[in-house]
Amino acid sequence: MLGFFIGEDIAAFDHKVTTAYRWPIDALASRLRRAGFREIDRLQRPAEGDARPHGALAATAD
Repeated sequence: MLGFFIGEDIAAFDHKVTTAYRWPIDALASRLRRAGFREIDRLQRPAEGDARPHGALAATAD
């Protein structure tokens, strides 16, 4: 399971703990495939109030 912030482009931004990155969900899924993983499921949560849009990809190694 990989959780991440969703964005239109891969982009760094300041976060409370460390630098964080936004990822287009399809671009991150493509990188997982090239690394030998198979996507099982994906979830997306849109931005609400002060919360940024989040995504999650569940994958398994083939």
